[in-house]
Amino acid sequence: MKRLYIALGLIALALFICVFSSKAVEKSSLQMRSELEKAGELIVSENTQMAEQSLAETEKTWKKTETLFSFIVDADKIEEMNVGFAMIRAHLEDKNTEHALERLRECVLLLQEITENEKLSIKNIM
Repeated sequence: MKRLYIALGLIALALFICVFSSKAVEKSSLQMRSELEKAGELIVSENTQMAEQSLAETEKTWKKTETLFSFIVDADKIEEMNVGFAMIRAHLEDKNTEHALERLRECVLLLQEITENEKLSIKNIM
């Protein structure tokens, strides 16, 4: 009987960790996407200086989020986001708003993909 309780406790702990990681990734992704969209609005309005500042703030948030994601998310996706930020910054320095906006949209799509991959669903469990 004792073994049954231990097994049930471990299953409950595993489920708690799954739900927690899913919700944490979803919350962090939504926050990052909203910050990237704000930077995108500044890029569209051709305000590159403010966009650079907004992107710097977003990168600070990403560094905090990255520590959580490193335990949960595929390392390639994290590296893609880091490269994406570097490319956006480089395009903004060159005043190439079209490419910066394109790269920013790729980062937003990557965050959506991360959220979908970590969402607690039958599709992801199977």
